[in-house]
Amino acid sequence: MKRCILAARLVTMGPAGVLATGHLYLKGDRIVAAQDATVPPPPGFAGVTVHDLSGYDVLPGLMDLHNHPAYNALPLWPVPKRYTGRSQWLDDKRYRAQVSAPATALLKAPSPYLRALARYVELRSLMGGCTALQGLSAKGGSTHYRGLVRNFEETSNGGLPRARTRVADVDSDDELKSFAEVLDSQQPTFFHWAEGTAENPSAVRQVSVVREHQLLRPNLICIHCLALTRDDHQALRDAGSHVVWSPLSNLLLYGKTLDPADLNTHHPFALGCDWTPSGSRNLLQELKVAHLVDQQQEVDQRLGTERLVKALTADAARVVQWGGQLGQLRAGYLADLLVVRRRHDDPYANLLHATEREVAAVWVDGVPLYGDADLMLQLSAADTPIWPHWDTLTVGGVPKRLRLPDAGPNVSACMALLSQALAHPEALAPSAAPGLAPAGADWAASAAPVGPAAFGLVFDMGDDLASPPQAEPAADQPGGMAMAWAPAHPTPIKPLTLAPLTVVDDPDYCTTIAQSPNLPDYLRGDALKRFYLAPQ
Repeated sequence: MKRCILAARLVTMGPAGVLATGHLYLKGDRIVAAQDATVPPPPGFAGVTVHDLSGYDVLPGLMDLHNHPAYNALPLWPVPKRYTGRSQWLDDKRYRAQVSAPATALLKAPSPYLRALARYVELRSLMGGCTALQGLSAKGGSTHYRGLVRNFEETSNGGLPRARTRVADVDSDDELKSFAEVLDSQQPTFFHWAEGTAENPSAVRQVSVVREHQLLRPNLICIHCLALTRDDHQALRDAGSHVVWSPLSNLLLYGKTLDPADLNTHHPFALGCDWTPSGSRNLLQELKVAHLVDQQQEVDQRLGTERLVKALTADAARVVQWGGQLGQLRAGYLADLLVVRRRHDDPYANLLHATEREVAAVWVDGVPLYGDADLMLQLSAADTPIWPHWDTLTVGGVPKRLRLPDAGPNVSACMALLSQALAHPEALAPSAAPGLAPAGADWAASAAPVGPAAFGLVFDMGDDLASPPQAEPAADQPGGMAMAWAPAHPTPIKPLTLAPLTVVDDPDYCTTIAQSPNLPDYLRGDALKRFYLAPQ
């Protein structure tokens, strides 16, 4: 098995703290040791190549515990007003035309488009330092697609528990019984709980239902939690349940988010992007928004940058029951790594201020998959070509290289297919799909599914999104707990433009967010944009 040594500042997120002159010893997919450079190396590392990363920080890979990746080719939705609950925006005709209808058309497209979508949305997360992602579940032909990042719902590592997900509320006796049985399995279970403000009767009712039926369990991972009172937070803590915070999405849709003072009492909690129509493009952006929210607190009440970084690494891993193998730079842990160019003395502030430009390398399962072109060439010089295909791209003016497990789809093929699909969504029906083929013809022709199983993605936020929603079992989603709506009358589909993969390469993005009618004043103006200015 391949061995290598990384010489860098190690931000271990574990008992070793920050090692200013650290050596990280890697063997295959595992970390053998994370220690100061003055400590003798572990056995078997004499003569092993030392990669000098003295201008970089090495951290554990980031984990996104709340996402709906199947929607993440869609641009930011201009939220037209303040809502108090999920059903309100789901039933808004503007949302239907600009989000649900295009997403439905894309997710019903033939396999080549869906494979391009899966690769595109994973790459968007990877470029922001993410190595594990919630919400991306394949159906039908999952064995014919190899992903770039770990998937909480479909992990291939037997030592990492497979998570289950429920988006829909629990109301009927059958739903309550089924959900209790899922929780009894002890599997980590993501649940969108109390999504809406305390002004929304449905969100408040869900708080009561969950508490009254004793569904707060140590394996319950509660997303949103906006309608919770201080007493509800105490009950959640007492039960050992966990919170996932998505501040940007909360603020864009509802004009409110969780109070960091409540989060400060949760040990641990995690962060998640939600989705691109009303959330962050990647975890680096969500970290910045969380920081700006936290800065509004009294100094002694703030979560602090280190705590927020833990919510993306060590604490996130603990929440999803992966804390014994991921989330820290520690002997025996899996080698999911993030290398960030150093521009700040404080290691946590360095990640906070990092953009996609500063993401210098990302490892998943011991394999350097993406990063600065020169660094990737150095790290892969003596590598066994387990993932033999390479692609190139430029981020914030910095040349990058991406490693792929197969010949396609590469980045340009993905973007060509998706750009054309979003511009002409009416042509996405299977019978019309050949008319779109030229944009990605070389790859589309070679990406036909092997065998009887066609490739598809689980649609967890609805399918044509009729009102009212009705939760139905989804047999092809792990846990059988997807959210589904019965089709309503046809919704006109608004053609859309595929957004750039990164924030740093989208000059209008932060300005567009700042114009949202629901954001507080501290997120307006250049508050977010300042993080993305080119370094001097």
